[in-house]
Amino acid sequence: MDQAGNLYGGTDDGGNGCGTVYELSPSGGSWTFQVLHTFQCPGQGIFGEPTLDAAGNLYGVRQSGGAHDEGQLFEMMPNNGSWTYVDLHDFTSQEGYFSYGAVVFDANGNIYGTSEAGGLYGHGTVWEFTP
Repeated sequence: MDQAGNLYGGTDDGGNGCGTVYELSPSGGSWTFQVLHTFQCPGQGIFGEPTLDAAGNLYGVRQSGGAHDEGQLFEMMPNNGSWTYVDLHDFTSQEGYFSYGAVVFDANGNIYGTSEAGGLYGHGTVWEFTP
């Protein structure tokens, strides 16, 4: 939830069939739904909520998609009433793929997450991304 009370989430399907990131905004006792981003196919969207940083940017991981179709780490930045999507990293099977859940940050701004498959023994990884 951001300071204005907006909630953020994502879908693994929907949009054009490859997932979305959305916002729910409080509005007079009810909620307004808005799709912020529709992911490009092939691939699936996110399995877990996006993480909001102190600056109001959203971060998350796609289960598949990206240059290797093994997932992506992304950032979304608010930009004059819309959102700018940035692909921060395309995962490979060696790094781990089928990422699930939210990402977390350390005090230095490094981003951490987990994958269900891939890595040295094929059973997933814990990964770090340094911006």
